[in-house]
Amino acid sequence: MSKREPVAIKYVLVCDDLREEKDTKKFTVLGLYSRKIFLNAVPVMLPKLAFRICIGPVRVDDIMTMNLIRPDGELIGGGQIKIESAGDHQGEAFVNIVLSPFPIDKTGTYKLVLKHGKKESTAVAFEAEQKQHPK
Repeated sequence: MSKREPVAIKYVLVCDDLREEKDTKKFTVLGLYSRKIFLNAVPVMLPKLAFRICIGPVRVDDIMTMNLIRPDGELIGGGQIKIESAGDHQGEAFVNIVLSPFPIDKTGTYKLVLKHGKKESTAVAFEAEQKQHPK
């Protein structure tokens, strides 16, 4: 039996929203963030925060756990994801997560952590930073 290649996170997009065109299966990414989300005030409730995650290699019916962690290490939430289809012969798949609303109650680094089997890795880390207002 051949040893299975570990699942890797190819890339993650963090944005305000994701929209899928049902007939063409194309996605529109709205409000793409870099590594920082600048906020006027903290705490704040964002209407939405979305993630588009490309992972592979995966197989249909693979199950993964994803958790979102606050800067203080507290769990915001999480859940299991079942891979329903692999997009190509290399076994890549896309996971789209839209959280609505999304609370940001602290500045600092938020992490989306992926666990597949015994392997755990940070899919994405982003900074929530309060804007400095000129005096």
